[in-house]
Amino acid sequence: MKTRTLLNIFTGLGAVVTLTSAMWWGLVYHFVSEQNGENMWDSVSCMYSLSESCNFLRAMGWLRGVNPYEPMLFWAGVIVLLMSILLRSSLGKTGLPN
Repeated sequence: MKTRTLLNIFTGLGAVVTLTSAMWWGLVYHFVSEQNGENMWDSVSCMYSLSESCNFLRAMGWLRGVNPYEPMLFWAGVIVLLMSILLRSSLGKTGLPN
């Protein structure tokens, strides 16, 4: 398989994983925020971190039967996406064969 094709596959995979984790976050925190009467966007930092307030909200969702959000999926998607983009750009600059 050609290197560029493989990097394109990983770029797409990273984007899909990142978007999937963002949708998972949105579903979980929309449900929990609706239960609390709060705004979902107040907890946007919970998409990429685990603070005490994020853990509290995750626990609330878990007690209500919602599968808790894990930011590790977000970070995995971002890392795959960024690495494939960086490798693609460096491959183009070095003039290596496809």
